[in-house]
Amino acid sequence: MKNSLGKKIVSIFIFFSISLLYGQGFTSSAMLDKESAYIKEPVILTFDINQTDRSKVMFFDFTLTESEAYEFHRLDAKEVDSYQKAKIHYTYLIYPLKSGVIDIGFKLTQKVTTTENVAYSFSGDRDNVKGITTTDTPIKLEPLKLRVKALPEGTQVVGAFTLTHQIKNHEANAYEPIPFSVEIKGTGYPPVLETLLAPTDAYTLFKEDPQANVLRNVQRTYSTVLYHLV
Repeated sequence: MKNSLGKKIVSIFIFFSISLLYGQGFTSSAMLDKESAYIKEPVILTFDINQTDRSKVMFFDFTLTESEAYEFHRLDAKEVDSYQKAKIHYTYLIYPLKSGVIDIGFKLTQKVTTTENVAYSFSGDRDNVKGITTTDTPIKLEPLKLRVKALPEGTQVVGAFTLTHQIKNHEANAYEPIPFSVEIKGTGYPPVLETLLAPTDAYTLFKEDPQANVLRNVQRTYSTVLYHLV
């Protein structure tokens, strides 16, 4: 019983966060802010790197793995110290795009050099900066898993939005073009829709690509999407 329970606890822990110590002289930890989400519901991921071996100069390249199962945006990257005391805190916004259990993957490369190489790279004048020579090591990381729930059938917009429209003429002759515009704005997944009006034989619809203005932070995603149609 003790072995079975222990395995279950470890499994649940890896689902939400991972914290690992590497022989390469640093630790890393990753965490999601929720255990499950609906498709297109915002999820915040934080990833921390902390150098433990102070005898080396370390740099790191980090991002998430591209996937059809989710969309991601880096919101912030804070470096507390540099060189021999590297400590970095990353914040990402993730939108799951498929239901089921999905893997959030990572790409991390550790770049190690010496203080001599760093000093040499910045020798000379400002127009003669040399590249730093590093030993690069790809680090394999276990993905985090996220349970994603499907949206109710027919759902097109996820968030809190308002819709307004402007139409130039309310009367027209047959085959006369009628320009009009639709604006959707609010908070949630950006409401860029392929189909805004239901298809009908009563008119022919011409449209331009929607103009989207999106502002993202940890608290919310605010979008304004403007559609021009005729």
